[in-house]
Amino acid sequence: MPLKKLSDLYHKKIKILLVEDSPADAEIIGRELKKSGLNFTISVVHTKADYINELKEPPDIILCDHSLPDFNSIEALEIVQEKNLKIPFILITGAISEDFSIQIIKKGGTDYIIKDRITRLPSAIANALEKYRIQKELSDYIEVEISKEKIENDRDVLSKLEMGAIIDSSPNHIALLDSDGTIIAVNKAWKEFAEQNKLEDFNYGLGKNYIHISQNALGSDKKIGEKAAEGIKNILGGSIDKFSLDYPCNTPKEKLWFRLIVSPLKIGNSNGAMVMHQNVSEMKFAELELTRTEKKYQTLVENAGDIIALLSAEGIIEYVSPSIKILGYEPKELIGKNFTFSTHPDDEVKKGDIFDELLKAPDKEISSIHRIQHKDGSYKWLEGIKINKLHDENIRAIVANFRDITERKEAELKLANAYRLYYFISHINQAIIHNQNEQDLFDAVCEIAINQGKLKMAWIGLTENEKGIIKMRAQCGASQNTREILARYKYSPGGPIDRVLKGADYSVINDIKKEYKSAWKNFGREEQFNSAITLPIKKSGQVIGIYSLYYPEVNYFDEAEINLLTEAAGDISFALDVMEKKRLHEIAEKKVADSEKTLKVAQAIAHVGSWEIDVAKGISIWSEECCRIYGVSPKNNVHTFETWKTFIHPDDLEFVLKTFDEVEPTLTNISLSFRIVRPDRTERYLFSQLQYTLNEEGAITSVTGVVHDITERYIAEQEKEFTKNNLAALINSTTNLMWSVDTNFKLITSNYTNDEAVKKIFGKDLKLGESILKVFPNERMMKRYKKHYERAFSGERFTEVEFFESPEKVWLEISFYPMLDAGKVIGTACFAQDITQRILAEEEKEKLTKDIFQRNKNLEQFAYIISHNLRAPVANILGFAEELSDETYGEEDKKIFLEEMLSGVKRLDRVIKDLNEILHLNKEADSQKEEIFLSQLVHSIKTSIVNLLAKDQVEIKTNFHDLKKINTLKSYLYSIFQNLIVNSIKYKKPGVTPEITITSGIRDGKAILTFSDNGTGIDLDRKGDQVFGLYKRFHPDIEGKGMGLFMVKSQVENLGGSIKVHSKINEGTTFEIELPL
Repeated sequence: MPLKKLSDLYHKKIKILLVEDSPADAEIIGRELKKSGLNFTISVVHTKADYINELKEPPDIILCDHSLPDFNSIEALEIVQEKNLKIPFILITGAISEDFSIQIIKKGGTDYIIKDRITRLPSAIANALEKYRIQKELSDYIEVEISKEKIENDRDVLSKLEMGAIIDSSPNHIALLDSDGTIIAVNKAWKEFAEQNKLEDFNYGLGKNYIHISQNALGSDKKIGEKAAEGIKNILGGSIDKFSLDYPCNTPKEKLWFRLIVSPLKIGNSNGAMVMHQNVSEMKFAELELTRTEKKYQTLVENAGDIIALLSAEGIIEYVSPSIKILGYEPKELIGKNFTFSTHPDDEVKKGDIFDELLKAPDKEISSIHRIQHKDGSYKWLEGIKINKLHDENIRAIVANFRDITERKEAELKLANAYRLYYFISHINQAIIHNQNEQDLFDAVCEIAINQGKLKMAWIGLTENEKGIIKMRAQCGASQNTREILARYKYSPGGPIDRVLKGADYSVINDIKKEYKSAWKNFGREEQFNSAITLPIKKSGQVIGIYSLYYPEVNYFDEAEINLLTEAAGDISFALDVMEKKRLHEIAEKKVADSEKTLKVAQAIAHVGSWEIDVAKGISIWSEECCRIYGVSPKNNVHTFETWKTFIHPDDLEFVLKTFDEVEPTLTNISLSFRIVRPDRTERYLFSQLQYTLNEEGAITSVTGVVHDITERYIAEQEKEFTKNNLAALINSTTNLMWSVDTNFKLITSNYTNDEAVKKIFGKDLKLGESILKVFPNERMMKRYKKHYERAFSGERFTEVEFFESPEKVWLEISFYPMLDAGKVIGTACFAQDITQRILAEEEKEKLTKDIFQRNKNLEQFAYIISHNLRAPVANILGFAEELSDETYGEEDKKIFLEEMLSGVKRLDRVIKDLNEILHLNKEADSQKEEIFLSQLVHSIKTSIVNLLAKDQVEIKTNFHDLKKINTLKSYLYSIFQNLIVNSIKYKKPGVTPEITITSGIRDGKAILTFSDNGTGIDLDRKGDQVFGLYKRFHPDIEGKGMGLFMVKSQVENLGGSIKVHSKINEGTTFEIELPL
């Protein structure tokens, strides 16, 4: 049907729900709808919750973007369907694929619009509302299901349906299809079209299969027909519930465009379909014309070199042409942004004022030039015109047109910069002329860089003795923070400053933001610098510092500017050389004057006199100090060679004259020492030097010399040598060790005793001047002695006792005494005394003390045994003896008394034998020791108790890997091992196979033997102090005398060792024995 304005379709105002999260896109859609003349209200939402809330009062149509913050268009369509709302749903989005558009239509979407083709939106709304109106009227008409059978048998019903007022009233061509696609009814418009195009002979298609008709289309209609047939089959099959297709239809009279719309239709119990052909020719031709026009203008705009943009009243970019690529952007990146988003900071206010002026003056053209930041961070100069067209209904925007004038502007700026730099150089040269010292010059050139050179900041820094540090000497334009940083700046290796200080002519950074060092990036950002150049400051050809300049723009320093600035730095360096030469000349002049004044004083203080021979006259002129040295008046300062000889000591005269004779042929300089005799007959020791000056012919022009009175030094050296020789004799006469070391650990002195001791202990020779630490054989000893020396170097006086084991045991008592010179420690003097005999005597004394203590213990034990173990059997014997003397007892009783007496005698005998064994034990300790292999010892014991081991199935494990043999008394060690093994077997845990583990090792220079079993254990908390006591037994139910562990402990101690026990009830027992190696 012909396209009409929507206000013609409905008398009421249309209610539109727009689902869109972009304010800019929502504004563009609203403006497009207003331009169409549509009478409407619109609600805009962008969240799911607001969308559902708006559906409570359903709109007439829904326009929906696809991607939203918390849901999408497919979810929005499903919500409508879930609520069973029959509302046209049009998708409005950016570029989408064909598959996605088909998916939307399949799911029930009415249509879709691409955002860059938004002008089609009004016609799409018209079509959607018209389609839904027809479908609703048809649905209201066919409220009852019509079975297929009834349709075939009752043509009257079909006729009524065919001629129904609602269908016939539609201007669209409508046909109803049964479930297999056969046409069962057509409306009036269908017939009229057939008649107009001479198609009525086919009975308007009634009874024909419309799917077959479509499939059999010919020529250019074939593909359209096949697509239509496929859509109808999908509708009848139920796979989709809507299908539409726009196609051209060329009649004999005119070219037309139709939209095929196929919708499912329930006919009785069968699925049918309604086919509607809507004439959209006017809309389509208008749309095609609009598209052609749009494309033409779009091609013109998009291929133009200028940037064209449309701005909203709020300054939001609604459209920008592809030429925006000159700034590195794609158009879609800028849509929705404020037009000032990338304006240079210095141009923002100016640009804002122009925009305000535009809003106040519609249709007024306003020109402007400003800088816009390129995507890469650089700035471009743009020149353009803006005009306010917000009041124009067809535009409703501010139109802006700009062109890139960067090259022109940069050329202008470079020309201005050149003038400015020449002006800058001129002022630098004036500053060089007018400033007479370095600091004034440095301050001036920094100020000129800012005031005349229009740079952002300048500073001069000079190097320090400390590597990697440069100190600011002058600046202009630096912030407080920058001044604090550069006051003493640690520059980076390989950075601009480092490169220049190492000889580079300059170092340039033309875009600090791209600099790889983050510190430079931060510095540029904080101080608003983008370009920097660093130049060398030289003095006498050597780089002594840098001159750094900064500018806000990128790429500021080009070749011409670098050359001019390099020239300026060279001028500054030249000025420094001139200042330095002037300064040195002034210093030299002052030194000459000062030297003349101080020469006399210096000669007097140093006892150095000078003289000069007048060759022509044959006389020598002496200085005042020279006269004083020779003991004559300063007024008597002229002497001949002959008079000089009279001063020389008679014993030295021959030597002096001989020296002069030897050098006379070669005229080489002379240095000699000799004695003089003053007029007052005192002797002085002198050192004299003589120098000949010759002309080009080799003739003598002058003879000059100096004479130094060294009498006091000579006497002091003689005394020092005497003292030194006496001291050497003294320290070498002692048997103690003496040496001294300076603070660098170098040996200063060492007596003979110390040299021999070091060679004997360490096998090394001491050398004066070498590090004393080299003599030590290992790192551990070297560190220990280094710590001793450092304590002495700190001023501490202390004594340490040191033990040396190789080649024999030696103990030294070493004292460290700091050596001072003017209150400062210059080294340490060391004194060592051999205290080996004292230490050995102390050890022997300690050993004797322990032996006496042990013997006392043994005596106490022996006394205890006598008083305790002998008293009982003796008392029994005495008692029964008394009873036997009583005649009142019968023979039977006396016999009993005699048996008891015999029993007492036997017990007494056993005690005496035990005492005898103990005494024998102490005597045996002095027997000869021998080397014993532990594995052989255990094997021997196992052989001796083989029956006992077999009876109890005892398992003995040994590990003698760390200590295979030991040098000791074999009988004792055998007894110890046997007693502990038998003890472990005797006190085995009932029902558990006895296991005994014996190991050996070395700890702190002593042999460690351990015996562990899994027996019954001992309650050490209760009886720990009785374990090794004589006759102490802890298991009365097990046979024994209580001698075994006593014997073990006694034998271990007699061997100089000790024994410990670790045990818990039912967890076994471990004995640990420590013996000397």
